[in-house]
Amino acid sequence: MQWNPGDVVGSWVVDRYLRSGWTGSLLECHLARNPKDQAVIKICDVPDGGMRMRFGREGTLLLKLSHPGIVPIRSAHFDDDPPYLVLEAVNGEDLGGLIERQGALLEEQALSVALRVVEVLVYLHGNGRFHRDLKPSSILVDGRKVQLTDFGIARESARKGLTEPGTSIGSVEYAPPEWAKGKVDPKGWDLYALGVLMHEMLTGEPAFTSKAIEGSFDRAVEIMGQKRKRPHLDPGPNVGDGLRNLVRALTATEPSERPASAVEVQELLNHLIGPEGPISLPPAPIREVIVPEPPIRKKKQDPPETAAAPTPAPPASPPPVAPPAAAPLPPMPVAPMPPTAPEAAPTGRDPLLMGLWAAVVGVTVITVVAAVLVIVVGIMGVALT
Repeated sequence: MQWNPGDVVGSWVVDRYLRSGWTGSLLECHLARNPKDQAVIKICDVPDGGMRMRFGREGTLLLKLSHPGIVPIRSAHFDDDPPYLVLEAVNGEDLGGLIERQGALLEEQALSVALRVVEVLVYLHGNGRFHRDLKPSSILVDGRKVQLTDFGIARESARKGLTEPGTSIGSVEYAPPEWAKGKVDPKGWDLYALGVLMHEMLTGEPAFTSKAIEGSFDRAVEIMGQKRKRPHLDPGPNVGDGLRNLVRALTATEPSERPASAVEVQELLNHLIGPEGPISLPPAPIREVIVPEPPIRKKKQDPPETAAAPTPAPPASPPPVAPPAAAPLPPMPVAPMPPTAPEAAPTGRDPLLMGLWAAVVGVTVITVVAAVLVIVVGIMGVALT
């Protein structure tokens, strides 16, 4: 199944696809409600029912494990479809990437990684559990920190295995020669794989290769044929005798010639390293942490007025010519005014004097009229008497 940034798995959002394994895909994700909360999601996106059973067993087993050399699990979601596991996001480079980037490791570096891995094997085997799929991509390295992951086909000794005879699965390049028969001691499987890993760290190259398709039957047949032709793997004379002999013993074709337990290998490695203890390896390359911006919630408001599109800059042109004067506008129509009385012709006299003269004349007339009335009333009164 293909996963892309932005895809959703439960409450997680995919940032990047990492890789696929036997039982599903590994995805780097962040929590939807808290983008700074990073995790690795292992999702069982394969349709094979048998693989889903293995996936469920892996999650159940991881929930029981607690060791600084094992990538911790945060939660398991078996009821989801597809089911998935939430693992801690660790800053580490897988061993394959380190070898590809640096080439062969120094003996001290190879010893340090091998000791950290075998410490986890001592813990697992002591609790009746086995990894059964050690390979460069299942080992994360960052300075002094080495952690194991990919417990997809890990097994508990108290439980019946899901692998039927003749149908063993795992990375065939790191499986012991007896793997082809389908009857492998899981403890011996882990120790043989550790020897092949040590050879690869010291030489910078995988011990067994094939051009056949990964996981195909032809590839398994070809690589198992290569294993049967080599009694053991030899990292070469440039490697110290003690470390060289340990690699040869771990990768012996005959199981009886290999170390009997992880505790025995741990003691040998501690002896080879000496009192100084494991050294620090190159730090893992710093990867950019993708923290998406949270969505901005805007308050509801009136829709803004549509802004006019910006006027593009005019192309270069010669100086503009003044435009011709605009034609004058026609006069506005004026409503006709009502006719007025004609003005009196000017007389050339002072209006104030004329007013006084009129007043005097008026008073005189009134006085004369009043006198006449008095005389008339008097005469009429005499006549009546």
